[in-house]
Amino acid sequence: MLKIGAFAKRAGVSVKTLRFYDRAGVFRPAYTDPTSRYRYYAADQLVTLQELRLMRQLGAGMEDLKAWIRAPEGSSTPYTVLGRLRERLQRRLDLDRHRLQYIDQCIECASLLQKRRRVQLLRPTARPIPDMPVFALRDRVSTIGRAIYRMFESAERAVAAQSARAPQRPFLLIHHQHERNRRADVEVCIPILPASLSALRGRIVEGAPSAACLSFQGSYDQAPCAATVLENWIHITGARATGPLRETYIRFGADQRGYRLPPTWLAAQEADFLTELQIPTAGG
Repeated sequence: MLKIGAFAKRAGVSVKTLRFYDRAGVFRPAYTDPTSRYRYYAADQLVTLQELRLMRQLGAGMEDLKAWIRAPEGSSTPYTVLGRLRERLQRRLDLDRHRLQYIDQCIECASLLQKRRRVQLLRPTARPIPDMPVFALRDRVSTIGRAIYRMFESAERAVAAQSARAPQRPFLLIHHQHERNRRADVEVCIPILPASLSALRGRIVEGAPSAACLSFQGSYDQAPCAATVLENWIHITGARATGPLRETYIRFGADQRGYRLPPTWLAAQEADFLTELQIPTAGG
């Protein structure tokens, strides 16, 4: 029999740890003197303590340790405990994978910024986005670029013809973000006055109590990189996407043939474009 100090030294743990395990009912001394309250441990308890320490290194909590130590000989309880630990570790690995992807994308975008000095990614934020009455045109396009520009021009002219333009920025819905570079399913949305919904055969694009948002400045060809950063940020925060990706154009270029937009919305150079990506989310 060893006193607590000698046993702690041999086990490579602190006396405080042994007392904590005792109070928690996880690892009790072989004998406690009823008069002095001194704790005594048997030498063969070292093996059990080493097992418990290994379980702690694997991520076991106190309830896991109690179940482990109290499991009857030949029971399936140890396998159940190990199964729970495995599930936790898998969730942690998945989260770390998204964290790593987020860091890699941030590094990639920062490197791009250094080389081209056209793009500045801002910190992702979460905020609500409102419902929006819109006139929308939806199509599949081979590439996101000039075709979408023509769709926006056509939509703006259609809205202007009805004097129905609302004072909100235009935006693009990308219904299948991962098909972005092969026949992307996109919908250009021009905010309109609610009274014009019927005349223009418009629709309401639903908002969200919370949306992950990220802005970037410069060329639109940086949108895929920024979207990946935002998607990984959503995973890291424990949220999930509940709607399609939106590209809201804060400052942009426009022909303004047949319509007029506020001058503060317009940018003469691509380097001055400002775009905000938004993904409706839940949880987190």
